[in-house]
Amino acid sequence: MRFMMLPTRPQLLCAALLCSLLFGGPFGCLPAGEAPAEDRLNADAYSELDSGLDSAPDSAPDSANNPPPFHPTDLDGLALLFDADSEASLEMTSQGLVYQWRDLSGGDNHAYQAIDRHMPVYRAGSQAGRTALEFDGSYLTTSEVLQLRATSQGYTVFAVASNTVADDADGTEGRGGILLGNYRRPHSNFSVELHHARKLRHWWDRREEFGDPADENRGDAIFDTPRPDQDTFAILTFFLDASEHTVGAAVDGEFAESLPDDGFVYEVQRPLRIGADYREQNLPTAWNGSIGEILVYHRLLSESEMEEVHQYLSLKWEIPLVE
Repeated sequence: MRFMMLPTRPQLLCAALLCSLLFGGPFGCLPAGEAPAEDRLNADAYSELDSGLDSAPDSAPDSANNPPPFHPTDLDGLALLFDADSEASLEMTSQGLVYQWRDLSGGDNHAYQAIDRHMPVYRAGSQAGRTALEFDGSYLTTSEVLQLRATSQGYTVFAVASNTVADDADGTEGRGGILLGNYRRPHSNFSVELHHARKLRHWWDRREEFGDPADENRGDAIFDTPRPDQDTFAILTFFLDASEHTVGAAVDGEFAESLPDDGFVYEVQRPLRIGADYREQNLPTAWNGSIGEILVYHRLLSESEMEEVHQYLSLKWEIPLVE
C-alpha cells in the first residue's frame, strides 16, 4: 500500500503566496467560478456595447424636439453679414478705429474706410457683453456692387443698433440718421434710416435713369412702428415686397402696416454705405449711435424666415421681442 503525503503548513503558505502573485484577491485565490479581473472587464465592456446597440434607436436625438441651432447663413439669398462681435470680422488701428468690417456671408463684400476721422470706433461689451461699432459721422463703404433687385425678388434688411439722438430741446423731433444707404452721386437712390421721432423710414428713387434730383422723382415711407428707445439696442427690420409693390418695417419683431412702394423701380446696383449715404459731409443725415450686426438678403424673406432671424438676433444680443 502507498501513502500520499499531505503538504506541510509552510508548503501551503508558499502556494497561497504564489496564487496571490498570479491572480490577486484575498489569499491570492479567486472565488470559485469567478473569472480574472481582466476577463471580467472585457466581458462588462462587451455587455455595455451590446446594450448600447440594442438601445440606440430609443436614445437617438429627436430632431423634431432638438433641431440644430439656426444661423442666418442657413437661409438662401444672404448678400451681406456684418457681425461686430466676430473677431475675424474687424481690422482696426491701435486706437480702435475700424477701417475694415469683413462680410461673413461668404460673398467677401467687405466694407472699408480710409479716412481716420470717418472710421467707426470699436466698443467692446456694448450689448450683452458683445462688441458693437460706434458711428458718429463715420461710415464704411462696401467694396463691391450689391445686387438688390427691386424689380424681381425684393430684399430684406436686419440690423442690431442703438441710437443716441433725442428729441430736440425745443420740442421738435430729432432725426436718428441713415443706417444703410446706397452710394451714387449726385444723390443716393436707396436708404433705410431712423427719421424724425426715431421712426423707421425707407427712402428710394423712383427713376430708372438718373436725371435732375427733383422731389417728384423720389419716394419714401415712414412707418408707424414703436420708437426704439434712446441709447437702447433694438432689432430693426426693413423689407421690399416687389411682387406686391409694398415696403415694410419692424422693431423688435413688431411689424408696422406695409405701405405702397410708390413706384420704386430702380435696381440698387451700387456699393452700400453703413452709417451714411453719399453725403459724407452732411453729418445730420449720418447714423448717430452703435451698430452690432447687419444682415442683408437679396430677396423678400417669408414671415417664418423673418421670425427665425428675429429669434436668433434676440437670443444672441439679449434683446426681448415684442410679444
